[in-house]
Amino acid sequence: MRLCRKRRLSEKYWRRSQSLNRRKMPRGVYIHLPGNMTVFLQINTNRSRVAQALALHTLKEKEADVLCISEPNSIPDHPGWVGRTDGKCALYLQPNLQVLRTGSDIGIAWPELETLRVYSCYISPNCRPEEFDDFLEQLHSSASETTTEVIVSGDFNAHSQVFGSSRRDRRGEALLDTAQSLNLVILNDGKTPTFPRGNSFLDLTFATPGIIRKLKTWEVLEEESMSDHQYVFYSLKKTEKIIQPGRS
Repeated sequence: MRLCRKRRLSEKYWRRSQSLNRRKMPRGVYIHLPGNMTVFLQINTNRSRVAQALALHTLKEKEADVLCISEPNSIPDHPGWVGRTDGKCALYLQPNLQVLRTGSDIGIAWPELETLRVYSCYISPNCRPEEFDDFLEQLHSSASETTTEVIVSGDFNAHSQVFGSSRRDRRGEALLDTAQSLNLVILNDGKTPTFPRGNSFLDLTFATPGIIRKLKTWEVLEEESMSDHQYVFYSLKKTEKIIQPGRS
């Protein structure tokens, strides 16, 4: 009975996510200025020095602003880097972004910008169920405290048909429950695996509904990452509404 209820919740969450992803902008005329964009690159580098160096090169090549890393090789003590002291997750932000504050907890690290908090996450596939629950509790507590829009990215080592897996597990269901309680939408389209070796969708991106109106693209890149994970690439438009149509 409980499993059936979980399944109905997952299906409801998937339909809601797809509906929000298809939602059109309110009526009006909008302008998107060239370069008026925030671009993100996401990857699990599997603690590889070469993969992390290539990720930073790809960040520059793609003119991205934020790099979210699960399992970094190292977290430099250098401006622009935000990371967890246990080295499980990190972010690098280009100097053009103004960071207001930062934080970290079990499996999460985040910087907060003027209107956005971005999380990089990692949780091991070998952790105990209670450790995974503690990780989700810390994520929920942290994301609940901010009044900004939120992006949650990372390798959660969880499975659910909602984001493309061929199976579901306890971790996937618990992750979706947490996402739903935070009003987060899954951006993964469930088409391209992010972990090709296992044909798995381990690297996920969630966002608050306000991000959807600004989302220009979300995709899994095919290019070489020197990791066993693929790059996830997405961008947000900074939209300015300039004309409101009159009523007829």
